[in-house]
Amino acid sequence: MAWYGVRTVIEHPAKGGHLYEERVVLFDAVDEAAAFKLAEAEVADYCSYLEGAKPLGLCQLYVMDDEPVTSGTEVFSLMRTTHLKPSAYVKRFFKTGDELERD
Repeated sequence: MAWYGVRTVIEHPAKGGHLYEERVVLFDAVDEAAAFKLAEAEVADYCSYLEGAKPLGLCQLYVMDDEPVTSGTEVFSLMRTTHLKPSAYVKRFFKTGDELERD
């Protein structure tokens, strides 16, 4: 068994646009295929409790080291190549101004 961090994306009903939620959930699974199945089932269950929410079918898997999950454990990592400079990259993918963040 190994730990897997799986990122999923959900669309929620929104007036005048689209509202998307990205989640990273941990799963203890025998292999990647099992982790994907667990993630697909979990996101479907999660959406069933939220009126109008639907999973978008994206599951990005991150295989964690075999170390125990403790404070500071990396649970997801995604790397991408781009021509964007650092500030433009953050604005394009993370700080668009449309995020709903907790203070």
